[in-house]
Amino acid sequence: MAKQKYKQRVKQERMQISALRREARTHYNAQRFQQALDVYAHVIFLVPQDATSHKGKADAFYALERYEEACMSYEQSILLEKSYTLAHKGLGNALYALKKYKEARLAYEQVLRLDTLKRLRPCINRREYEASPTTPTKNTRQNYMKNRSASINR
Repeated sequence: MAKQKYKQRVKQERMQISALRREARTHYNAQRFQQALDVYAHVIFLVPQDATSHKGKADAFYALERYEEACMSYEQSILLEKSYTLAHKGLGNALYALKKYKEARLAYEQVLRLDTLKRLRPCINRREYEASPTTPTKNTRQNYMKNRSASINR
């Protein structure tokens, strides 16, 4: 009897957390970023080991142009789930916004290593090129376009 009640309570808690995540995503999609941030913070309070909610919180910080806080949340998400490609990409974007180009490039390179389905490669390769601290020359641009085509076709 107690075991059945426990299972039922766990199921209800999971449903509540899923509903809160959906609510946060709805706020985010409606560009109510502060509300999304508040709901994600509540979910993280309930389930601190939830990498997805940390990433959602980071996305909300990023949308509010609070890039330092976004970096911290993306890093927390990555600590919880090392292969979370979208968290690495978000970290790269936040670092790029902070003009930390070398660190951003490292985050983007991690995305390229983890992105086995090659869904994120076109947007990452472009940002990685833009994050390069060197001034591009015509030859560098030609090499970049050549390498970009090769990486997309892999």
